[in-house]
Amino acid sequence: TTFSFYFAVGMTGITFWTLVSGLDYAAVPIPLKVFFTKWEYVCYHIALIYFLMFILSYAGYGSLLENKFVRTFLWIVPASNILLAWTNEWHQWLWNGFVRSQFGDNTVIFEHGPAFLWVAGTGYLLIASIVLTAWLASRRGSEYARRQGRLLFYGSLLPLLGNLIYQFQPLKFDGVD
Repeated sequence: TTFSFYFAVGMTGITFWTLVSGLDYAAVPIPLKVFFTKWEYVCYHIALIYFLMFILSYAGYGSLLENKFVRTFLWIVPASNILLAWTNEWHQWLWNGFVRSQFGDNTVIFEHGPAFLWVAGTGYLLIASIVLTAWLASRRGSEYARRQGRLLFYGSLLPLLGNLIYQFQPLKFDGVD
């Protein structure tokens, strides 16, 4: 089915995101860390978009993906975020500085520029869309489909919680995502 393709591509995005993130943590020179972070942006956005398309299809809202506005939003927003990351050296809108963390040579604090609010906001909008659609999927269909929808809903909350902890740093692990 179509949504299994979306799921497979989303999982591939997460796989490469995890690989590149590991390379990022293994790297010590800041320019190399920035290079891997740019690739993380590519993989992260692929994963988000395809998981959103998966959950929309799974929940019975696949017809939304035929809407030109929705398709445009699903590709323009991530493309703009990736473009901001890959052209940051020219404008410093996404990151305007890099500082070594207290946790060793392989962790760096990315000082956020004004475009980070756009990137974070659109990312959270995509994540909220995934979580909301998973919740909607948990409310309709057979008991089996509702149970799967609940698993998707609860499973989608875990990465959101982890990212919120990273963003607000209650434990002060600067530079550790």
